[in-house]
Amino acid sequence: MQYHSEKASPSTSEARTPGNVQARTGNTSVLPAFRKFANVRMNLIPYLYTEAKASSTTVCR
Repeated sequence: MQYHSEKASPSTSEARTPGNVQARTGNTSVLPAFRKFANVRMNLIPYLYTEAKASSTTVCR
């Protein structure tokens, strides 16, 4: 999961971190939404690893 700006070195006001987006927009749902999807992603990692490992040892015909 990645959040970034088009610029190589964005200023503080241009950074797209969840905390900065919430501060700039005043939308208090930004951080809870980010946390939710960050947790979903982290919970999927063991499954993704297991499936990647299994697929790397499976012979395709």
